[in-house]
Amino acid sequence: MPSLFPLNNLQAVIFDCDGVLFDTESVYLQKKEAFLKENGIIPTDDELASMIGFAFPQALKLCYPDLKNSDELAKAYYAQCHYELIDYKQIFDTDILKVLPVLKAKGLKIGCASNSNTQRLRKALNENGILNYFDAVISMEMVSKGKPDPAVYQLALKELDVDAQKCLALEDSAAGIKAAKRAGCIVAAKKHPRFKINQSESDVVIDGLCEIMNLIV
Repeated sequence: MPSLFPLNNLQAVIFDCDGVLFDTESVYLQKKEAFLKENGIIPTDDELASMIGFAFPQALKLCYPDLKNSDELAKAYYAQCHYELIDYKQIFDTDILKVLPVLKAKGLKIGCASNSNTQRLRKALNENGILNYFDAVISMEMVSKGKPDPAVYQLALKELDVDAQKCLALEDSAAGIKAAKRAGCIVAAKKHPRFKINQSESDVVIDGLCEIMNLIV
């Protein structure tokens, strides 16, 4: 474990949602892969991995910068792929049920900062009985730009009224890690079960959420 840990002056922990609390990234990537193939684009595993953490319009421009109809494709994708039908209970990481009470018992504030929209984010947390643990729930809709821009983290820090240097962020994607680091947070990255994501900018990489308890005093 890096010498930075365990953290003994922590004020808050902020969780990403997709890929950290829920394995939504696998669901999203299946939908994106199928949609792209239907539209004549065969994505590689590396291209799919690089999409993780980005909204689909951003992901298209990142992976296919020469694609002239990316905006139209993104609109068609959102019209076709109904995220509201996702069963969040089936993809919920139940380890968080062991972690959240411990964090609260330590007097830490808890936030969620996500590139999801507000309705879907709060629905996912509420359906799994953890919404009330969160002191701040921030979505991309509440700021000017999504991750990798730090705005979602900056707003979460403001809402929680904590110092970034005393906040641990839990992320999985390169975009999310970059956003949290730009905001000044300490970052732990959760490994993805399928893809090898570049998590080199994080301060530590963990296999599962229960390892959070080893990172704090």
